[in-house]
Amino acid sequence: ISQALRAGPRATAPGDFTGSEPRRGRAATAGRASTVTSEPVYIRDDAALAEHCERWRTAPALAFDTEFERTTTYSPRPALLQVLACDRLALVDLLALSDLAPVLSLLGDAAVTKVVHAGSEDMELLARLQAPVPAPLFDTQVAAGYAGVGFSLGYAALVKQLLDVDVPKGQARSDWLARPLSQAQLDHRRPATRRLAALHPRQA
Repeated sequence: ISQALRAGPRATAPGDFTGSEPRRGRAATAGRASTVTSEPVYIRDDAALAEHCERWRTAPALAFDTEFERTTTYSPRPALLQVLACDRLALVDLLALSDLAPVLSLLGDAAVTKVVHAGSEDMELLARLQAPVPAPLFDTQVAAGYAGVGFSLGYAALVKQLLDVDVPKGQARSDWLARPLSQAQLDHRRPATRRLAALHPRQA
């Protein structure tokens, strides 16, 4: 981890987020770079979520991030879950779904590494959804601290340091409970989880 993070931009290719093969074939795909389809899929019904979760279980790793509202409430109100796995970014509309069991179960799947950045608030939100603690979990902020890249680095600072990409603030403080989501909100989320995957120094 230390060598991968210290290497900077040359070590920023995503880990194996492909997962098109069954689990027994994962060793053959380890270390292969991911080519992410440009347009994300927007998941708003239970059947689609269940179908995608089965596909995501074939990936050795997935990156995820959450959007929620807590400016006017004591506890976070879930709004959106972004998942990058199997060469595709998915935006899961948590307000439109009635059965989150497939994705909550996936987060507890020990065969799939979950990648986050500074995931304490994500963990708080998942706890309120009665999700298992995601494991195994790779937190890019924690990894950067252990590697000596920087302690408690924010997402934008870490992306700048390792990927040499400037991250605009954009819609970070947007109203994620509003529906429909604006085009600006969707455009804001597209690159964010992809960059998170690129920070994950997974090797064959």
